[in-house]
Amino acid sequence: MDLNHIISLIKEEVPKKAIDLAESLELLKETVSDTINEIHQKSNEAFQERDISKRNELNQLIDQIILLESEFKIYLKADYTNMTK
Repeated sequence: MDLNHIISLIKEEVPKKAIDLAESLELLKETVSDTINEIHQKSNEAFQERDISKRNELNQLIDQIILLESEFKIYLKADYTNMTK
């Protein structure tokens, strides 16, 4: 069963939960983006302080988060439209 079919069934059977899922995934997307931005700022601060080890560590963390983000992007692109409360 593909993701769009699952979402269609959720929207049909429990539309309020489909709305909750859509809102939760949007919050996850925003939170991941904010997290990456904050870590990036800390990486820049480490660079300014010439703490290259810390900068590299933070950049590796960003890389790992971006990989995770790409894994759940499919869920963020799913069609949660046309839902009613």
